[in-house]
Amino acid sequence: MATNIFEDFDEESQNRLAGLKMLDFEQVMENRQNSSFQSVIKNKSFEERSNEYSKKSPFGEGSVFYKQKGIKALIGEIENKNVGKWVYIIKTASQGTELIEEYKKYDSVLAESEGKFDKNIDFIIYLETDYNVSFGDVLLVKMSNAMLKAHFESLKELPDPKLLMTWSKLIYEQNRNTPGFKASIEDLMNAFIIEVEYRLIKNFGEMKYTPSEFWSAATDKISEKIRELKIDRESWDPTVKSEKYKAVIFEKAIDSVVLRMEDIRNEISGFRKKLEIMNRIAGFFSDRPGFIDKIVQFLQFIEHTITKTTQLLKGLKNGGRYYFAFICGIINGMIEFICGLVDVVLLIMKILAYDSLSQGAEVELDILKIREGLEEFIEDYINNPNLIDKKVSEMAASYSYARYEDKNLTGYQVAHNAGEDFVITIDIILSFIAIIKGITKSSEYLPKFARWIDDVVERNPRIANKVENVILKIVKTAYGESELSKLAIELRKTLSVPRHGGNIAVFEYIDDSGQILRKGFTTEVMSDAHSEAIGIQWLNENKIPDERVLRVYSELEPCSLKKHNCKQKLLKFKNARIEYSYDYPGDNTIGVEIRKMSITERDKQLRRMIK
Repeated sequence: MATNIFEDFDEESQNRLAGLKMLDFEQVMENRQNSSFQSVIKNKSFEERSNEYSKKSPFGEGSVFYKQKGIKALIGEIENKNVGKWVYIIKTASQGTELIEEYKKYDSVLAESEGKFDKNIDFIIYLETDYNVSFGDVLLVKMSNAMLKAHFESLKELPDPKLLMTWSKLIYEQNRNTPGFKASIEDLMNAFIIEVEYRLIKNFGEMKYTPSEFWSAATDKISEKIRELKIDRESWDPTVKSEKYKAVIFEKAIDSVVLRMEDIRNEISGFRKKLEIMNRIAGFFSDRPGFIDKIVQFLQFIEHTITKTTQLLKGLKNGGRYYFAFICGIINGMIEFICGLVDVVLLIMKILAYDSLSQGAEVELDILKIREGLEEFIEDYINNPNLIDKKVSEMAASYSYARYEDKNLTGYQVAHNAGEDFVITIDIILSFIAIIKGITKSSEYLPKFARWIDDVVERNPRIANKVENVILKIVKTAYGESELSKLAIELRKTLSVPRHGGNIAVFEYIDDSGQILRKGFTTEVMSDAHSEAIGIQWLNENKIPDERVLRVYSELEPCSLKKHNCKQKLLKFKNARIEYSYDYPGDNTIGVEIRKMSITERDKQLRRMIK
């Protein structure tokens, strides 16, 4: 038995084989586990490294380790009585960048196409076949003008792209068993959609539309598509007496919600993939490296949140029909917020890339606020990707404490609204929403997102209050724990009626000598003036400039009552931090019960503190 693998060869062959570099398994698989969509583009593939070693061997490109580079082609055709006959070529390559460059070039072969019954090539499929990559493969379709015309004519009869789906199914069935063909029907459909949208702005190299119009076409109606997946009232409110009602059997009802969530995740995933490939094709953000990558990463985290929420739903136990309405409210709230985020992403992309909404300093400042808010949200979300699904889990568990009453709504509507409202109260979401609401023209830039926020705020005074306080940077603090709240309690002890039902306010300011002083003010029996207004009047009379006021504390949250409107009055103190201990939301008609509860709770505290 030979002990040397070269002994069976003649002397000349042994000399040639002696220079061959043999690769061990670790070398062959180097970096495979760490490959990514971006690294595949930038780094050498396994095939390229193998070819380099082969060229160094005596056999050169004749080595068994050498794989011929370049694009290979396979011709085929699809045909049935409904769509006619369409001839195509599948072009394959191991490197996606080659295929993208080929896709973007003018193709004289397609120019010869006359339609669905001639023998000319009608479309080309570009397929990446690098077996060393398990994700991020390129799949593109280039259509002839005749084929595009057939598609647009079909849309006149049916708005849905049925013809694209038919083509995709025929191609898939014809090639599903072809070695190296990994595309699904959905992948082919997405490739056709990308081609239709991309070809809107390109006519074999000539620009027809602006980049802004291109991105508008590329992302058309993504928010609407997701919003259409909201769970309608007929599905969760039995009082409507609809055949669509789901919660007759709780488990089946939850299964229907799970399917809805999976549809939403698929829409987000398709949007993310489209952004990736279209950005690579069009290259509009080449001057901002990493911008689309950040958006893509963000969308991946949203997909992660949806997946975790779906897992939570699958584990829910039967909580009854009201509970199902509550869960539907949470899901609908998440859908609206996700759509709002997508709208913001699209707006920022449009502004950053093309400055298409630039209309002066005010608008530019607004857009800057929205962009900064989005960036902060993304950073917070990426740093804590499980925060939202964790809060959703807590919401589902706290249902019994979530309901509030409204005589104009059914109990199921109340339960549903409570779930939807809960989504806004998540800190990370509340902060972002406050930024949007704090922009005067938000309803102009983001009409649907702003309208949803308004709807929730109008029906729930607690949330209205939370949003307003975040915007105005008003902070709630525990009674008797903060420095100024302790001073308020001490002031009460000096009064003839220490536990009176009025309010105490404390102002911290700098006097003319530079000394920091604090002064408290109380409401009076014979006057309806609020303590904050009394304090403001005293500061004015003593000529204390507004910018010297450092802190303002009020036992009860500064009000928004029409006659007093203390919250707005305190905004004049630009440098001041505003604190309070008890919620006092709403106006003359809204929030009355909450205001009464707060006064009662404060009285209980005072009875313990002041004997």
